[in-house]
Amino acid sequence: MKEIEKFIGDLLAIVKELKSLYPKKEFTLDGKLVGDIGEVLTEKHYDISLNTKLIKHYDAISNDGKQQVQIKATMKNSLTFPVEIFNGPGQIIADYLRDHMKPKTNLHNLSVAILQDLNKKVNSYQRVKSRK
Repeated sequence: MKEIEKFIGDLLAIVKELKSLYPKKEFTLDGKLVGDIGEVLTEKHYDISLNTKLIKHYDAISNDGKQQVQIKATMKNSLTFPVEIFNGPGQIIADYLRDHMKPKTNLHNLSVAILQDLNKKVNSYQRVKSRK
């Protein structure tokens, strides 16, 4: 059976070929496909179990049962999987957003740099553990 990384490589090769054939288009991988890829890769590398059904705001639970986990993935800005941008309690992000204007849609857009900076504020005991 092929590993997920092989399939991702195949997808990226297809995108590259499409871009060379049709340079006016980006053929960006995004949406539900990238979200699902991110969730599977996260479960593979962290000590979590993905939810079997949809639970609002949470995609998984840590295997010790202590932490609900929300997973966000993107293929923009050349992120390589797996990569950890922020591994900590959502309250740290909520505290950061409290000091910023609330968008009309209530959907905040945080840059990778901001999330990396917020990640520095997370204590080791607050992080979801990696698989051994």
